[in-house]
Amino acid sequence: MGIEYLLSDSNFKENEKAMKHSKKLIFALIISLVIPGAKAQQNTVSGGGVYNNANGSVTFSLGQIDYRSQTSNGGTITQGLQQPYEIFTTGILSNQKQLNFSVFPNPATDRITIESSEPLVYEIHFELFDVKGKMLEKSKITQQSSSLDLSQFAVGIYFLTIRNNKSAIKNFKIIKN
Repeated sequence: MGIEYLLSDSNFKENEKAMKHSKKLIFALIISLVIPGAKAQQNTVSGGGVYNNANGSVTFSLGQIDYRSQTSNGGTITQGLQQPYEIFTTGILSNQKQLNFSVFPNPATDRITIESSEPLVYEIHFELFDVKGKMLEKSKITQQSSSLDLSQFAVGIYFLTIRNNKSAIKNFKIIKN
């Protein structure tokens, strides 16, 4: 009965179906175990390329949304992420003398005096603004001590900026009575 049962036509077809089903299950199991361990490099990127020279090659991509960092005693490398590059000014880059300015009297009625701590060796000018940011007056400062006539302006608050060619040196809040 045992051999005849296995060799019968109907039982053979059932066994063949069971074997095919078992093969499919084993194949699915193998694939599900292998794919997560695969080290394929897939990503959504906007561009990239390859750089080659005598020492080796580098493959790069742009616009990656994920990354991986590796840290050692020598530093940290972050792969796959665009890194910001920031520049900070930590000191005075020019060899020009630093000038200190003072403005007096403040509050003022008709005139203020703008005075430099050192003789002027390069071009300096001032700009006078109202509280809305409108420039009311701009002029060069040619002497170590200069005066500015405020009689034409209404009572209120004004802002005086002392500038060189490149940037503001000092800002003052002027009160006119």
